[in-house]
Amino acid sequence: MELEFKYIIKKIRFLIFLFFTLSTLSCYTKYSKTDFSMSTYVTIIIFSDNKKNAEKILSECFSLIENLSKQVDRRIETSPIFLLNKKKELTIDDPFVLKTIKLALYSSEFTNGAFDSSIGNIIKLWGIEDGNTKIPSKDTIIKTLKECGYKNVILEGNKIILKNNVSLDLGGIAKETIMLEVADYLKSKNITDYLINGGGDIIVRGLYQGKRLWKIAIQNPFDNDSFIGYLDATNCSIVTSGDYERFFIGNDGKRYHHIIDPATGYPSDTGLHSVTVITKNPLKDDNLSTAGYFVMGALKGLKFTNEHKISAIFISGNKEIPEIGYTNNIQAIKENNENVWHFIVNDFR
Repeated sequence: MELEFKYIIKKIRFLIFLFFTLSTLSCYTKYSKTDFSMSTYVTIIIFSDNKKNAEKILSECFSLIENLSKQVDRRIETSPIFLLNKKKELTIDDPFVLKTIKLALYSSEFTNGAFDSSIGNIIKLWGIEDGNTKIPSKDTIIKTLKECGYKNVILEGNKIILKNNVSLDLGGIAKETIMLEVADYLKSKNITDYLINGGGDIIVRGLYQGKRLWKIAIQNPFDNDSFIGYLDATNCSIVTSGDYERFFIGNDGKRYHHIIDPATGYPSDTGLHSVTVITKNPLKDDNLSTAGYFVMGALKGLKFTNEHKISAIFISGNKEIPEIGYTNNIQAIKENNENVWHFIVNDFR
């Protein structure tokens, strides 16, 4: 009888333990927040077993984004970038701003100028970033190109010197560096499973609800309401540059997008519509140069990324016949005979 009683007590304890274990797992809940920041809609998804703490962390993430954005926005008069562009020489003490400038210059060097953050004067001409869109004259573009070129940006410690009247615009790289700061913040708060989506540029860590890989869609550049493929992801960044993101229709009936070719001063016109880079370490100089690969075009960009072992997907062609190219370490499988590709990335860095 005593043995039976002990067995019952042991079983009750096990059931109590199992109940609390399952209760804890069931409380691992999804929390998300979306807001307009960095000129796009930003969504952050985290999983936590503490609602109050999760909501506080999400709020602090967006405060961090807002504060960092103000530091690298050339249009905000109090930002170091605005002051640098105005004075043409400035000592910058803010470590995040200095790091972003250095990464931008490193990316420019790596892509031989296909990515160039020193074309602020050209970007201002087109007005796409400011909402004052216009088609500049050919003569104005030729003249303004003389005030561009990353080799005119000189670093002396934490002092930056801009020669030949160049102006910095970090818009092509700042969003990714800000998102990485948010990722570091989430890590410091012991959040292990999360997604940061900054207008299609994505960072994922861990698993969805701690159970499965994240499924990340690749936008169809010909249809904003559909995707052309997807990939299963964890602990990586997926960054896309496309001509469908920001554009305007000129009075000549032509569409002009926001990715400027530093060589011509015009929106890149190679027939490429989007390029997506998948990486484990986006702080490498080559992995923050997505706009540069877009400017290269599909053929040159694919050759370049293959040579440097960068994981990338290029989409060109048109709505009726999209053309999809991808680097050697990516497999593309069409599922169920539909026009949706499953991209499998092997051995990426």
